[in-house]
Amino acid sequence: MTYTKETLQEAIVQKLRLNYGCTEKQATDGEIMKACALVLRDIMAERGVRTREEVDSQEKRKVHYMYATGNPCG
Repeated sequence: MTYTKETLQEAIVQKLRLNYGCTEKQATDGEIMKACALVLRDIMAERGVRTREEVDSQEKRKVHYMYATGNPCG
């Protein structure tokens, strides 16, 4: 999904209403900052889910390597 200024503003307004029970005019600076952070967290979580779905659908294998040396510090 592509986000525009308008869609982000609407998402923030909805977070303020649902999470803090206020409008953008009633909200404190702190509530607005938290609402912005929640919107960004939602966007990143959705992108993470989409990425995992794409990787799973392509059946790509994940390979993890462990490098062992005699030196415990690397």
